[in-house]
Amino acid sequence: MRKEAEDLTAKLWNLVNAVSENGGVPLLKAKREQLKAITDSIEQLSRKNVPVPDDLHGLKKSLTDEIEKVVSDQVVLYFLKEQLSQILDTIENNGSSDTVNQSPGT
Repeated sequence: MRKEAEDLTAKLWNLVNAVSENGGVPLLKAKREQLKAITDSIEQLSRKNVPVPDDLHGLKKSLTDEIEKVVSDQVVLYFLKEQLSQILDTIENNGSSDTVNQSPGT
Protein backbone atom coordinates (compact mmCIF):
# COMPACT_ATOMS: atom_id res chain seq x y z
CA MET A 1 0.00 0.00 0.00
CA ARG A 2 2.85 2.39 0.77
CA LYS A 3 4.29 2.01 -2.74
CA GLU A 4 0.85 2.63 -4.27
CA ALA A 5 0.45 5.77 -2.15
CA GLU A 6 3.90 7.01 -3.25
CA ASP A 7 3.04 6.37 -6.91
CA LEU A 8 -0.27 8.20 -6.60
CA THR A 9 1.42 11.11 -4.85
CA ALA A 10 4.04 11.37 -7.60
CA LYS A 11 1.32 11.36 -10.29
CA LEU A 12 -0.62 13.99 -8.39
CA TRP A 13 2.45 16.24 -8.13
CA ASN A 14 3.08 15.81 -11.86
CA LEU A 15 -0.49 16.85 -12.60
CA VAL A 16 -0.37 19.85 -10.26
CA ASN A 17 2.94 20.99 -11.71
CA ALA A 18 1.66 20.60 -15.28
CA VAL A 19 -1.46 22.70 -14.73
CA SER A 20 0.40 25.26 -12.62
CA GLU A 21 2.94 26.10 -15.34
CA ASN A 22 0.59 28.46 -17.19
CA GLY A 23 0.90 31.42 -14.81
CA GLY A 24 -2.52 31.11 -13.23
CA VAL A 25 -4.84 33.99 -12.38
CA PRO A 26 -2.41 36.92 -12.97
CA LEU A 27 -1.71 35.65 -16.48
CA LEU A 28 -5.42 35.10 -17.05
CA LYS A 29 -6.20 38.71 -16.16
CA ALA A 30 -3.52 40.03 -18.51
CA LYS A 31 -4.66 37.76 -21.36
CA ARG A 32 -8.28 38.88 -20.92
CA GLU A 33 -7.21 42.54 -21.06
CA GLN A 34 -5.23 41.85 -24.24
CA LEU A 35 -8.18 40.01 -25.76
CA LYS A 36 -10.52 42.89 -24.96
CA ALA A 37 -8.15 45.39 -26.57
CA ILE A 38 -7.81 43.26 -29.71
CA THR A 39 -11.56 42.67 -29.91
CA ASP A 40 -12.18 46.41 -29.58
CA SER A 41 -9.64 47.10 -32.34
CA ILE A 42 -11.27 44.57 -34.66
CA GLU A 43 -14.69 46.10 -34.00
CA GLN A 44 -13.39 49.64 -34.64
CA LEU A 45 -11.84 48.64 -37.93
CA SER A 46 -14.98 46.80 -38.99
CA ARG A 47 -17.20 49.78 -38.15
CA LYS A 48 -15.00 51.97 -40.36
CA ASN A 49 -15.14 49.38 -43.16
CA VAL A 50 -11.37 48.95 -42.92
CA PRO A 51 -10.13 45.45 -43.69
CA VAL A 52 -9.05 43.65 -40.53
CA PRO A 53 -5.61 42.07 -40.91
CA ASP A 54 -5.60 38.28 -40.72
CA ASP A 55 -2.86 38.51 -38.10
CA LEU A 56 -5.22 40.38 -35.79
CA HIS A 57 -7.86 37.65 -36.15
CA GLY A 58 -5.14 35.07 -35.56
CA LEU A 59 -3.96 36.84 -32.43
CA LYS A 60 -7.53 36.98 -31.13
CA LYS A 61 -7.94 33.22 -31.72
CA SER A 62 -4.59 32.49 -30.08
CA LEU A 63 -5.46 34.54 -26.99
CA THR A 64 -8.88 32.93 -26.78
CA ASP A 65 -7.28 29.48 -26.88
CA GLU A 66 -4.72 30.45 -24.21
CA ILE A 67 -7.46 31.82 -21.94
CA GLU A 68 -9.50 28.64 -22.33
CA LYS A 69 -6.43 26.58 -21.39
CA VAL A 70 -5.73 28.66 -18.27
CA VAL A 71 -9.39 28.46 -17.22
CA SER A 72 -9.43 24.72 -17.80
CA ASP A 73 -6.28 24.30 -15.71
CA GLN A 74 -7.78 26.42 -12.92
CA VAL A 75 -10.86 24.17 -12.92
CA VAL A 76 -8.59 21.14 -12.55
CA LEU A 77 -6.75 22.76 -9.63
CA TYR A 78 -10.04 23.65 -7.95
CA PHE A 79 -11.30 20.09 -8.41
CA LEU A 80 -8.08 18.67 -6.94
CA LYS A 81 -8.30 21.07 -4.00
CA GLU A 82 -11.86 20.00 -3.22
CA GLN A 83 -11.06 16.31 -3.55
CA LEU A 84 -7.92 16.57 -1.44
CA SER A 85 -9.86 18.44 1.23
CA GLN A 86 -12.33 15.57 1.40
CA ILE A 87 -9.50 13.04 1.46
CA LEU A 88 -7.80 14.92 4.31
CA ASP A 89 -11.06 15.00 6.27
CA THR A 90 -11.42 11.25 5.82
CA ILE A 91 -7.82 10.64 6.88
CA GLU A 92 -8.20 12.85 9.95
CA ASN A 93 -11.44 11.14 10.95
CA ASN A 94 -10.12 7.62 10.46
CA GLY A 95 -6.49 7.97 11.48
CA SER A 96 -5.08 7.95 14.97
CA SER A 97 -2.14 10.17 15.78
CA ASP A 98 -0.62 7.29 17.77
CA THR A 99 -0.41 5.05 14.72
CA VAL A 100 0.36 7.72 12.13
CA ASN A 101 3.45 9.05 13.91
CA GLN A 102 5.06 5.65 14.31
CA SER A 103 7.20 3.96 11.71
CA PRO A 104 6.35 0.40 10.75
CA GLY A 105 7.80 -2.04 13.23
CA THR A 106 8.01 0.42 16.15
